[in-house]
Amino acid sequence: MTENSGKLKKGLKLGYGFGTIGESIAYNTFYLYFIYFLTDFAGISPAVAGTISLVAVLWDAITDPLIGYLSDSSKNPKGRRRPFILRFAIPLSIMVFVIFTDFAFITGTAKVVYFFIANILFWFFFTAADIPYISLGAELTDDYNERTSIRTYATIFNYIGMIAASAGTITLVDKIGTAVGDAGKGWSYTALIFGALTFLAFFVAWRATRGHEKKVETERTKVNMSFIKAYVDSFKIKPYRKILMYTLFFNAGMMLMSSAMIYLMSYIAVLDEAQIATVFLVYSLMVIGASFLINALHGKIEKKWMVVIITAITAVGVLLFRVFDLNHISIYIYAFFVALGNAAYFILIWSMNFDVCEIDEFKTGERREGVIMAFMSFFLKFATAIGMALTGFILDAFGYNAEVLEQSERALNGIRDAGTTIPAILIAVSFIFALTYPVTKDKFEALKKALELKRAGKEYSTDGFEDIL
Repeated sequence: MTENSGKLKKGLKLGYGFGTIGESIAYNTFYLYFIYFLTDFAGISPAVAGTISLVAVLWDAITDPLIGYLSDSSKNPKGRRRPFILRFAIPLSIMVFVIFTDFAFITGTAKVVYFFIANILFWFFFTAADIPYISLGAELTDDYNERTSIRTYATIFNYIGMIAASAGTITLVDKIGTAVGDAGKGWSYTALIFGALTFLAFFVAWRATRGHEKKVETERTKVNMSFIKAYVDSFKIKPYRKILMYTLFFNAGMMLMSSAMIYLMSYIAVLDEAQIATVFLVYSLMVIGASFLINALHGKIEKKWMVVIITAITAVGVLLFRVFDLNHISIYIYAFFVALGNAAYFILIWSMNFDVCEIDEFKTGERREGVIMAFMSFFLKFATAIGMALTGFILDAFGYNAEVLEQSERALNGIRDAGTTIPAILIAVSFIFALTYPVTKDKFEALKKALELKRAGKEYSTDGFEDIL
């Protein structure tokens, strides 16, 4: 196994992080606009459009663990991650175009089947490229602080991609649609551009990381046995369980806030469309700014304690706005707390998840970055689904009516609770898992030294890190 230790060149971190633009454009374009495209341009009913989207996302959550396992098990002489990235980035870029193209000759039930199959394929190819890409980040270095730096670059590029997807989509669709005299073609050509950008981003990451992937010899055993055992074994790792449970509660709360944010801006802060668009743009810039701040502090403050502090700030910060109502100014303060929480999660928690790979190897003798990242991705998507579902349940329970311009006071209270009280409770639960997370830099460094001795077949001791095993 080639060793990737110590500091990484900035060019490598930039190149790897650039791949997140492709991930973000594909991911966010789907979540922001796919249902809207189906209902308003492809002529599919909202209920059917929602079902197509839900089934595909659930399928994606199921395929995450499978792709992670297959990537770990790969014996490709060129590596376990990069061949997946290049091979599946191509069909992924094509499917970005396909899911936003309404072919005139496909009608009725055939159209529903077409978009259902296209959506399934889109998410399969997304997972097949993205899980190995994320896993590769853990292989670039085993340095405790450099992993945080890698995730900082990735998070910044992620939100650059989000800005492109959120603000760029409607602008391009409008301009291209007007130019060709067909709004539907505006969507197709925009998706074609985004598909090309998706491939370009993953290609840059693939090229930049050449020669930096670890080569690991593994014994391939019977898939249906090893597949299950791999995930059972990973869940036995104490720090990993803490990360997974933190992910579940924290992201359910964050997704609930993110979903409720548009309602808070529309009905509580009473903003118009231009003001709402500005808030979303500033929010994305806030995440990028928070990412730079976290990167500057990560060598001075333990990852765990930064997560603990920021989790507490996020929970208390958003809860304050249940007491103090939002307006056109305070909405930016609210957005800052959401941005800070998101930046911390995608930088620090994913960096901490990278560290689990060495703990797993110490316990099992195997390198299973794919399994570790895939199970994490599964919990993240499950939490996202919970947060999105909670938004609908809460609004419905409080009598929200989309057909009226002014909501009842009861409905307004439901919107406030969906965006403040309930997310704060969920995030407060995640705080407990962050506080009890046992890995520190000193313990991780002690484990790495013992792991080197174990790899060499020499005697080793677990003194100083027994509690993280």
